[in-house]
Amino acid sequence: HNTAEEELTRSLEPFAAHPMPLIEWRHHAALARLLASRRRPAAARESFARAEVLVQGLAASIHDPALRDMFLQIRSVREVLARATAT
Repeated sequence: HNTAEEELTRSLEPFAAHPMPLIEWRHHAALARLLASRRRPAAARESFARAEVLVQGLAASIHDPALRDMFLQIRSVREVLARATAT
């Protein structure tokens, strides 16, 4: 039962030494969704918040406003931004 959570948690380990925000935020979001489905809202919010930091950093690095807006309108990005601050 915990295998999925353990695998997702382990999948985040390499990013500590080798940051890859384009991939990393998706791993945090996947873990957050899993935690939310297991009725662990605080842990889910924490993972969504980590994903949000990465998403915001990526958005800030996109200098073309139209491209940045397109990125921010991606459904999974909008989900991260909404659920990171949900109470």
